[in-house]
Amino acid sequence: MKHPASYIIIILISLSSCELDTYKQGERLYGVHCESCHMKDGSGLAKLIPPLESDYYKNNRDQLSCIIRYGLKDSILVNDEWYEQEMPRNKDLSEIEIVNIINYMDNVLLKDERFTTLKDVKAQLENCDN
Repeated sequence: MKHPASYIIIILISLSSCELDTYKQGERLYGVHCESCHMKDGSGLAKLIPPLESDYYKNNRDQLSCIIRYGLKDSILVNDEWYEQEMPRNKDLSEIEIVNIINYMDNVLLKDERFTTLKDVKAQLENCDN
């Protein structure tokens, strides 16, 4: 080995420049599947699309996986406002992708510091009414 110290320095520089963002896939997936309706910040679209920060979101946490995968067809009451716009299904998302979207919404957009596991999503998906 010519200069072992130089290898250590290179490794340390490489590690320090890595982006360690645990919600990166969730952010990307949210951008592709959710953002055009719920907006980049989760604020929704006027009276057409509800915001994520809402009583509905908090009261239906046990159904989030089903809502993401199968969408919504019925009218829903969110923060005392009725929303009738259908939410499309995202049937091709894997269970782990749904986990990552929910964790991104909870921790980054809503700053709620909740953590959804793969086990949580699997259990929810087994009980969907669709």
